[in-house]
Amino acid sequence: MKRKLSRQICAEWRSNIWLFVELLVVSLVLWWINDYFYAVRQIRVEPYGFDTRGVYKLSYAFDYSKQDGLTDSVAQAQVDAVMARLRAEPAISSAALSCGITPHNYNFQGSPLFLASDSGLCVGIPGHGLPRCGIDGRGDICQTLGITGANGETPAELDRILAGGKALITSNVRLYNTGGGDVPPEKAVDASNVVGKVFNVNAFGGAPVMVGGVILPQKRATYESAADMVCILLPQSFYFGLWGDILV
Repeated sequence: MKRKLSRQICAEWRSNIWLFVELLVVSLVLWWINDYFYAVRQIRVEPYGFDTRGVYKLSYAFDYSKQDGLTDSVAQAQVDAVMARLRAEPAISSAALSCGITPHNYNFQGSPLFLASDSGLCVGIPGHGLPRCGIDGRGDICQTLGITGANGETPAELDRILAGGKALITSNVRLYNTGGGDVPPEKAVDASNVVGKVFNVNAFGGAPVMVGGVILPQKRATYESAADMVCILLPQSFYFGLWGDILV
């Protein structure tokens, strides 16, 4: 019986090989499908890091070419007047100006933070060297968006950190080597030990800023996993320009 089976297998080796190849291809396809849907599901159920329920966005834009006498200071005064009226409204718990922090509207804007003690290292940008989802705001941005700290800090506490001129980073932030290649192990830092370190903000001409806290990862879209981000208050002279968002 065993001899007949062995002879049959040897006689049909070509068809057996094709059967093996077919089973291998089917297995690989099924594995890819399962892996794809698992990854999609994991991204979908990943927390957003903010809560926009009951939050409204008011977008504004200034056209300097069509308004005589419109200057940056006039535009700033107009926006400040609107913000003052919104904050005086009893039905509005908090209001904030947004420049790149509006949920579901992030793009590749922002600025990396360069470690002051080593200008070749920075946080807030991915390996390809472009700022990714850098988030900036002014006002009670954490309270408005329900952003909480990775160590249990309340939104109000985080806003006070920002108001003190310090930066917030997400807990998934990494250190990058601006010259390319991996960061040397002896220089590697992460969100757990970067608080209190001084960095230079590239967008502000190298102005120094200290990291004051860590926030939960912030998602840019439902179909993407959360990227590392840096949150810092922009100076008024830098912030007021052609457009912006008011979040209430």
